[in-house]
Order: sequence, then structure tokens, then C-alpha cells
Amino acid sequence: MNLEEKFNRVKKSKTPEDIDDFLIEIGRNPRIGYLPFIEYFMENCDPPLFHKIKLNLIYALGEVGKLKKIPAKFSKFLISEYNGSDRWVRDEVIKSFEKLSSNTILDDSVIKLLGIASNEEYQPISINALKILSKRIHSLPKTI
Repeated sequence: MNLEEKFNRVKKSKTPEDIDDFLIEIGRNPRIGYLPFIEYFMENCDPPLFHKIKLNLIYALGEVGKLKKIPAKFSKFLISEYNGSDRWVRDEVIKSFEKLSSNTILDDSVIKLLGIASNEEYQPISINALKILSKRIHSLPKTI
């Protein structure tokens, strides 16, 4: 069964475990053509289901995003998910931004978020944020 067929089966099932397995598969074998699958789950899941798949959705987005520049709406999605999420999701968001930064110029809103994340009490988040900022030190806005 190809990934398109799996996607059609998984989106009908609405089972978090099936969707998570699908998203992990996307993350392990990323292709830029998988962005529509990720976008579907970003936009079409009811809140309880979305909450259960959010971590793997963010992981898959980061893996696909390190292949090629992706549209700004995906960065906005990551920023919105950072706010109000638990530390594991916040850490995965920061890791995703690190991956995205290889092909996508991080805008000021992302840099500001990284500045906030660098002050997190949970050290993996602050360390990952500082890694990204250290690569961009020449272009940080004055608000950091």
C-alpha cells in the first residue's frame, strides 16, 4: 500500500494510534510531497484528536521541512502550538524550527519565540533554542 492509500485509510479511521503511526512513517521517510498530508491533519482534526497527534504532527512537519523551504503558514502553526503546550510539545516545536532553519529563513516572530524559549526552565528547550539562535547571531532583532 502506498502512502496516498494509507493516508486515505488513516484519515477515515480517526484513530489517534493509526494517525500517529502514519505521521511517524512520514517523519522517517520525509518527502516534500507529504506536506498536504500534514496540512490535512493540522486543519481537519477535532480538538481532542488533534491534541493526541500533535507531537507526531510537529515531528513530521520538521522532518519534511528540512528538505525544502515551506510556506510561512507552517511556521505560524508551530508558533501557535508552542504557546499553551506542554514542555514535550514545546521542545518538539523548537527542534522543528531547527530543522526548518536549514531551508527557511526564520522571521522575526520565530526569532522572538526562540528568545523566549532560551529562557525556559526545561533545559532541552533552552539548549535547542540557543543552538538555533547561535547560528543566526548576526541577524537577531534588537528585541531579543
